[in-house]
Amino acid sequence: EREYVGACKGKGKTISGVTRAGFGQLGEAGLITNLTLEVNIALESVPGITSYTHVGGIVEDNWGGRIENCTVRGSISTNTNYTPCHVGGIVGYNTTGGTVYNCRSEVNVTATSSDANGVVNVGGILGRNDGSSVRGCVATGNISGSATTENLGGIVGASYSASTIKGCTNQTNIIKEIGNG
Repeated sequence: EREYVGACKGKGKTISGVTRAGFGQLGEAGLITNLTLEVNIALESVPGITSYTHVGGIVEDNWGGRIENCTVRGSISTNTNYTPCHVGGIVGYNTTGGTVYNCRSEVNVTATSSDANGVVNVGGILGRNDGSSVRGCVATGNISGSATTENLGGIVGASYSASTIKGCTNQTNIIKEIGNG
């Protein structure tokens, strides 16, 4: 999948009926700003096919781009047969200097893994933050996951490698599911 490296200036518009991340991958020069997405993302793995490891309302992967002043509303759920799985209301996997600034997630986010050694990272804003930053964001909704290892967080499911989380507000409900874990 190619990285989006343009500038999407939403001008306060709303896109409804989104069933997959609005943008797949956001590249280093990419910018998404002032946009609202109303999502209903429900992804199921197909047996024998590796799929759906990074899922987000706006982008699956942020490879150094900037997302600012955006809102996502609705629900995101994935059931994967491959891990690690990173699922977030705004971004699945935020890495390589990616920035998410002043965004709002009003999303119920759920991830499950049928992998025997499954790992799911589930967050209201980001599934995984790796060498990147999230600032001034607000998350509401329910966050849940079921796998051998679950990392569940209101803002970020898992954060690594000199990542920054600053000035964010968590208003989520974290739900620990009983099952694989």
